[in-house]
Amino acid sequence: MDRREIISFLHLEHCQQGALQLGLKINSPMKPAFFRQNIISNGQSKGYLAVTNMIGFLKGGDFKVTYNHMTTYLVENKKENGKRNWSIEVEKNGVRQNNGLVTMSSSTTDTLNENATHFEIEFDNKQFVLIKPFMAMGKEEAFLYDNHNDHVAHIILSIATKPRFKKIVRIMNPDNFTDQDIGFMVALLNTAIFVS
Repeated sequence: MDRREIISFLHLEHCQQGALQLGLKINSPMKPAFFRQNIISNGQSKGYLAVTNMIGFLKGGDFKVTYNHMTTYLVENKKENGKRNWSIEVEKNGVRQNNGLVTMSSSTTDTLNENATHFEIEFDNKQFVLIKPFMAMGKEEAFLYDNHNDHVAHIILSIATKPRFKKIVRIMNPDNFTDQDIGFMVALLNTAIFVS
């Protein structure tokens, strides 16, 4: 096993020890270009992942997630100080409200030196960090941590290893999160997979 595989294995081992998890499956490894991708939990559809517009799709990631009737959007903004960033918008009663910001804090040089892309997130007055390992062979993955450095969620998109051609999202301790939080995490993790 190389260093990235060991880190991934340790993350998953840590996640599996005693933590209650919510497993979500998206039956496509691709971006949801023209069709919605169902989010499935325990064999039941809980919502969907979609792109909000084709220009966002071509750039990398303007995603919309509806999870248990709560809709969350990640909308890419213009770069600020040379860094890519996205607004997190939540739809309540048919009105979209800005609830946070995602900033890609790694430059290209940082990504190559650290073998990972880092994102800083503020959502509903909570701080998160997302780490997306770079150049993982046969799969893409990203890990979300809270401000206490506790592992909150992760996504694995695998092509060469099982489960093939799926995106699997795991939310740790889902009772601590609302449907809005879970929708935000699914949108965020999918964005990280496709933009870095």
